[in-house]
Amino acid sequence: MKNFILPFFLLSLLFTGLVTGLIVAVDPYDTLGINVFNFETKAVASSRENKFYMLNNSDEKYEAFILGSSTAHRYKTSVVKSLTGYNTFNYAVQHTTPHDYLAIINHIRSKFSPKLVILQVSMNDLDKTYAQDKR
Repeated sequence: MKNFILPFFLLSLLFTGLVTGLIVAVDPYDTLGINVFNFETKAVASSRENKFYMLNNSDEKYEAFILGSSTAHRYKTSVVKSLTGYNTFNYAVQHTTPHDYLAIINHIRSKFSPKLVILQVSMNDLDKTYAQDKR
């Protein structure tokens, strides 16, 4: 049994170190700012990146936009269109702050002339201790 425990412990430690090193090198959520392999995008893209590229590369002519935190992801663009007649894009992103709303509005206005903006704001969005996503 003694001959098994030490090699098992050392192998487990080595394996854990290798896996941890790989995760840190990849930094899939871009939380550490490490990019050892020079990836253009990280493995887990944020909704900010996804929504930015979706809107930037879209040929649709959107007239209405839904902005908000993750709760606003559930708002259906089809309902807004049926009520207003406006082609709608849901630009909700996780972990929003007022700075995010300003950046999103500036991005929208750089490509469109919105007729309607629906803004969902939660108490967390206005909490000054709520850390801003660095992306």
